[in-house]
Amino acid sequence: MSYKEHFAFWAATLAVLVSVLFVNFFIPIKTRLDHALATTLSAAVVWGVRGLVEQRELIFVGLGGFVIVVFIADFLSTFVSFTNRIRNAIVTAIVFTLLYFGGAIGLYILLRLSMR
Repeated sequence: MSYKEHFAFWAATLAVLVSVLFVNFFIPIKTRLDHALATTLSAAVVWGVRGLVEQRELIFVGLGGFVIVVFIADFLSTFVSFTNRIRNAIVTAIVFTLLYFGGAIGLYILLRLSMR
């Protein structure tokens, strides 16, 4: 796997990690819901800009699914770790990765089964 392929594979997780760290250190948050919304918004901006720079097609479809998964992942991860900023970012990235790639594998399996 080349460097570009490896980066493309982990780009979504890196976008979420950067977004959570930005929210944790620069935006004052009081509740878990506020944290999830702020992280979702900043991750959508990061992922959307990446899509525009790469000139991807159907960017809003991919962005919609990405935003939903980021919101769920961040909301769940704040129940695991909400007080420590670095640990919260790591837990959010792990939960996001599991949900994002699990959802992608699930959709792939569903599409393969429906083509039979």
